[in-house]
Amino acid sequence: MELERVALFQRHDWVKFAFVVIVLLSLSLGREYGRYRELVAFDNPLVSAVVLQQSLRSNERGAYTRLTMQLDNGARFVTSAPPNLRELAGYRVTLQLYPDGLTFREYLHTFYAGSTLIRVAREPVLRARFMRAVHAQHDSPIMQEIYAALFAAGPLSSSTREALSRLGISHLLAISGFHLGVLSLLLYAFFRPPYQWAQARWFPYRSRSRDLFVVVAFALFGYVWFLDFVPSLVRAFAMMLVGFILYDRGIKIVSMQSFAVAVVVLLALMPRLFFALGFWLSVCGVFAILLFIRLAESWPRPAQLAGVYLWVYLLMLPLSLYLFGTFSLYHPLSVVWSVLFMVFYPLAMLLHLIGMGGLFDHWLLMGLAQGEAVNVVIPGMVAAAVLVVALAGLRYRKALWLLALLAFAVFIYAVNHVA
Repeated sequence: MELERVALFQRHDWVKFAFVVIVLLSLSLGREYGRYRELVAFDNPLVSAVVLQQSLRSNERGAYTRLTMQLDNGARFVTSAPPNLRELAGYRVTLQLYPDGLTFREYLHTFYAGSTLIRVAREPVLRARFMRAVHAQHDSPIMQEIYAALFAAGPLSSSTREALSRLGISHLLAISGFHLGVLSLLLYAFFRPPYQWAQARWFPYRSRSRDLFVVVAFALFGYVWFLDFVPSLVRAFAMMLVGFILYDRGIKIVSMQSFAVAVVVLLALMPRLFFALGFWLSVCGVFAILLFIRLAESWPRPAQLAGVYLWVYLLMLPLSLYLFGTFSLYHPLSVVWSVLFMVFYPLAMLLHLIGMGGLFDHWLLMGLAQGEAVNVVIPGMVAAAVLVVALAGLRYRKALWLLALLAFAVFIYAVNHVA
């Protein structure tokens, strides 16, 4: 008989937790402010950065190269260069930076700064070399982008992002906790048989779940390190660690309380997340899942598994339309693709390991070409109403049915604009 798990905090513990969060946030902001002061201490500091993305743009002054870069301390910035610049994505460069008038708030965002290129490393960084190995298995530039994004959080062009958004599958390409969850399950299945054999012979007294988690966590940390600590992977890995620590101590982790604590701790440790849209979208996605668990806790397990994907799609649709405004008749099929992705993701990894990564390219390209997107933008008041009703669902279970009805009405509204 399994012991009942307890809540993370009792009512009087919240004051202590708030104090700890304030201390952590103060230290984190102090660290970031120190890095900011170091950057702006000189008018034209010499910095080292990795080129994340490079694209050719134009304005009234003519063509130019737009470079998105990341400093060694994690800060991201955009700069411009001559249009005839050779391909530098994935290379570490040395720059003379001109952060004129840069504020601390802008520093925490992705800021713009003028620059002069001083030096380029001879070889690309490890992550870029990995992406090039993925590219080598595909002839189509679109497939090269998609698989590099899937495995290494590589950048996507605007046309590829539009195609993914039209089909409602952008979230499948953005490496997140979902992807780390699939990887952790695969690693657990791989390490479990040899561990069981060794445990039965030499250390039967040890906790299998705890030891295997440590092994899996080290393997996943190696993946995060290999990809140069991509922010989305770092936050997903941190949430996984927090979740297991709570679970290992008998604390209920599938609860709004534990979820809120994890989000607040991450914000306190990484204040840049306040300005990261991807982080808040992932928070909304997990929040929607927890609301569904509250609604369907008495449903049969097959109904829960079938309903959770549809529920999350409907609840995220108003937010997606408010922010991006892209919809097509193929968009609702993202529910099906999300289910199939559980099989496709590990299969795609296996195929790339054996040099057959391009096996599905023909069919994937056909799928990406389907559908004609239209601009469907909903008023901010509608998105706000969905959020208010969702928050009411934390206290009133009946409000969740109203939430489903409101989200479905938004879906019908979007379909009518396309049909």
